[in-house]
Amino acid sequence: MVKTKGSIDKFKRKRRKDRGKHRKKYAGKLVKKKRKIMGKYVYISKRNEDSPIKLYFWTIDKMSLEGLKHFHRKSRKYIRREVWGKNRVRIDVHPSEINNREKLEAFAEEHLWEATWLMLLWTHRKNRFHCSPRGVAIIKIKDTSEGIRARLYPSFKNRGLKRYSFFKS
Repeated sequence: MVKTKGSIDKFKRKRRKDRGKHRKKYAGKLVKKKRKIMGKYVYISKRNEDSPIKLYFWTIDKMSLEGLKHFHRKSRKYIRREVWGKNRVRIDVHPSEINNREKLEAFAEEHLWEATWLMLLWTHRKNRFHCSPRGVAIIKIKDTSEGIRARLYPSFKNRGLKRYSFFKS
């Protein structure tokens, strides 16, 4: 808990014993040592190049008026009126099928229906479930006169697909 300005503690506050030190274990598992290449620390992935990638797709829908009324009336105008993850799809895919923009758009046209989708990929970061998905792109699928067309917006809040080794922009 944060100390109030000007207050005095009766007892010394508890802190983690390994604070500021390199952890040997995290969540009961040994921590991988950092590797230094050309003077920089580099994370080397354990994933094989041909192993399938877990893709998650969540729909992005407009918030209903009833849902908006759950929020305080003065804060409603600042809220982004979107609801994520109403429909969720998980697909395991080989990296060669989605390694560039055109292939990823064709893959989305084939497997998803008409909506706005948030694409999530796994990162090395850990949360309380020991895995962390991250939104990397928004895909908008529309039904046009030519047929179903997908459009990819890869730089979603500066968290693009370029950080992944299999994707070639």
